[in-house]
Amino acid sequence: NRSGTQGYSAPFLLSLILGWLGAVQAGVAWTEVPWVHTLDGRPVFTVRSMEWLISVPLLLLLTGHCGLNRPLKELAPAIIITQLYIIGAWLALLVADPTIRWGLIAGSFVAYIFASYDMLGWVLTFVTDDTPEAPCKTLRASGVFLLIIVFAMDGVVY
Repeated sequence: NRSGTQGYSAPFLLSLILGWLGAVQAGVAWTEVPWVHTLDGRPVFTVRSMEWLISVPLLLLLTGHCGLNRPLKELAPAIIITQLYIIGAWLALLVADPTIRWGLIAGSFVAYIFASYDMLGWVLTFVTDDTPEAPCKTLRASGVFLLIIVFAMDGVVY
């Protein structure tokens, strides 16, 4: 039963995510543009950060709004904080001064912790909600845990 536009949100967001990722990867594969530059001998993949600035909020909307039925107002803080730590991590690659670079990295990880805590709040509210039309509560909640783990791994590797 697809009531209003809510029932179409998940397929739409998933299509946006896959379309964006496909477009970026096609651009990288099919053009002669140098998609990486170096700063002080370190590679800086700006296109990856720009890709994350689009796809990560969409993933958060997909899991939070479509999967956990959370209102957009509840999702906004984690999405904004996530955008900020993605930008902070990217800036850390561009800064030559080690103190500023490590400050940006530390700030990004602190912001990640705040955003993850907020996301766990989505899960707690969803699980304790007595919403009968929400089947597979455990599976839906596990999607948020998976994102938190994947984002942590990306942060450590990146």
